[in-house]
Amino acid sequence: MRVGTRVGDSAKDDGAVFDLKCRPDPTGAPSARLETHGTIGCGLETMEEAWEGLQHTFSVGGPSHTKATHIFPGRRSPHNLLRTHPVDILAVDQGGSQPQGPTKARAEDFWMDLVRQSSSGTQPTVTLESWPAAATSWSHGPTSKSRKTRWEELGHRSRFQLLRAVDCGGAIQESRLIVARVGKHWDPKWRWERFSPNPSPRPMGNLLTPWGLPPRHVKKGHGARPGTTHPHSDKDPMPNCIGAIIDTPKGPRQLQADEVARG
Repeated sequence: MRVGTRVGDSAKDDGAVFDLKCRPDPTGAPSARLETHGTIGCGLETMEEAWEGLQHTFSVGGPSHTKATHIFPGRRSPHNLLRTHPVDILAVDQGGSQPQGPTKARAEDFWMDLVRQSSSGTQPTVTLESWPAAATSWSHGPTSKSRKTRWEELGHRSRFQLLRAVDCGGAIQESRLIVARVGKHWDPKWRWERFSPNPSPRPMGNLLTPWGLPPRHVKKGHGARPGTTHPHSDKDPMPNCIGAIIDTPKGPRQLQADEVARG
């Protein structure tokens, strides 16, 4: 079994994990199949396209148009979520997180409590977390010893990968820390896909709203300075900043929130 990841094409400036591949174990040992996934706070739910072969069992805080079988509005979920709706993969977006003290950091790990409150037979095989790249240096962040220890007590080992969206198919200048909490029976088989620096990043043009649709103040490009060079829609990836000035064939304008979400 081999697992590949790719960050990009996501909502709320978030990263997403793509191209999850399950291949036969060359040793011939039996292995579980990944058939279902659930998401918490994952914006536009791009995992539905990335994992189109998996059933989307539930969505917490996702959009109303999600294809998930069970939809829970708001950020918080029922405390028995994984007992009543077990999944093979649990995906959690933490892209908007900030450094916190130990008490606040532990309180924010509510998905760990969901795993803890489920039985061994209903725990996810893999829990995937998406964090800002800076989270690698947080004292009480996802890579901290205390967090790894708590997941270890639940029977999950922690694996980490820092990815740039432009190196794996994304069209936005953003890096994400992807954390995999892998069940011990799958941990020996876990492999991260390797991505090399991409010399020709994907341009942002096809992710932008057509020129005639954005509000007039957006099209005027407020803040653009004459003679200043800005990223161009036809050849450059998108800045990771809502309201950033970009150049287009019809002149400078500002990036909108939904455009950054598509990055």
